Amino acid sequence: MRLALEVASGQPEPTAWALVELAKLELAMGWVPVARRHTTAALRALHGYPSTRVELAHVEAAAGNLPAAIRAARLAADATPRAQGVTLLADLLERAGHRGDARRQRATMAVIDRLLAASGVRVDLESAVYRADNLIRPSRTVERARRAQTDRPSI
Repeated sequence: MRLALEVASGQPEPTAWALVELAKLELAMGWVPVARRHTTAALRALHGYPSTRVELAHVEAAAGNLPAAIRAARLAADATPRAQGVTLLADLLERAGHRGDARRQRATMAVIDRLLAASGVRVDLESAVYRADNLIRPSRTVERARRAQTDRPSI
């Protein structure tokens, strides 16, 4: 990832992408301050980059700063309502005790899934992971995941 950052040579989007990927690796190793520095640098490289906002939300949550995590996730979900940001926002809102807001975000996620499916995008496996994470109809979710794995064994 450091090589990818070098190759990006100041181009805003590749630089932000590489910094976000570095932050993910660092956060996985528990290096929260280093991950925060990289997400901050990614925002400087490309202000408003939704993937950076999502990763910043993860960093803030790992640091125990739930209000900042919610703000970052909300900015990501509002800018580009994709599964990654919307589900994270729902999870963070639930953790903060905002169950009504969390339910609304989960309803948004259901709409996103339907829109993607109507557009021909296959979201079966991603949907199964989301449903499993949120304990939605577990036996049906397992069936869905098995079907998805059979249809797309490389995933």
